[in-house]
Amino acid sequence: DEYDSALKDLNLAIDLDPEFVAAYENRGRLNADQGEYDLAIEDYTKVIELNPGIARIYNNRGVALAQEGDFEGEIEDFEEYIRLLMTAGIDEASQAERERLIAERQRWIEELEGDRSPFDTETLLDAETE
Repeated sequence: DEYDSALKDLNLAIDLDPEFVAAYENRGRLNADQGEYDLAIEDYTKVIELNPGIARIYNNRGVALAQEGDFEGEIEDFEEYIRLLMTAGIDEASQAERERLIAERQRWIEELEGDRSPFDTETLLDAETE
């Protein structure tokens, strides 16, 4: 099936180049799509070790942590996501989207700090694709 084929290709890419950031990111997304959140978290963590400046990885790992019920880890990842977004150079057209994402993640953090989950299935699926 397509999942197994893609996973095999990504595993081979990582075997050939253990520092291939895009392969870890894509394998993480693939695993998250399959509900393998623990494996996705491992891959996103590896991406962060290799290149800690990629904002979307903190978002993706935060969403995977949400699926695993790790509120503390989610908060840390969403805070770093916001920090990186705020320092990213973007064009004016992207400014409104950045502001929306930051406001949304800040709301999530407030909920999580109050020991409430701001997530439903639809929210989590939407967040994985941002």
